[in-house]
Amino acid sequence: MAAQSKTAALQHTAPEVQKLRNAVELMDCLSQSGLSEISSIAKLALYHLETSDGYRHLDNIVNALKAIWGKADDIQNCTNSEAEQVGCNYVDDAQRRRWDAQRAHRETVGA
Repeated sequence: MAAQSKTAALQHTAPEVQKLRNAVELMDCLSQSGLSEISSIAKLALYHLETSDGYRHLDNIVNALKAIWGKADDIQNCTNSEAEQVGCNYVDDAQRRRWDAQRAHRETVGA
């Protein structure tokens, strides 16, 4: 009887393990591609600042920084979403307390 319970438990966990593996694989893919893009953009921006032309066209640096910002946010959101789907997302309790305090403050001042 115990062997049947153990077998049933293993069969139940196999899909869960595969689901976790798929989530980790996707997060690895997102981080590898996205973080290498961030790295490349940052390097190009730094190289651009090593030339006098770079200072005549600071809008290129601004656009590079915006791209880094956007890509970082996308990776963070996608990674968090994948982790949430398998019940493994990180929760920053201190940040939640700050949000609650901010919400309470807004309610008291009527903002």
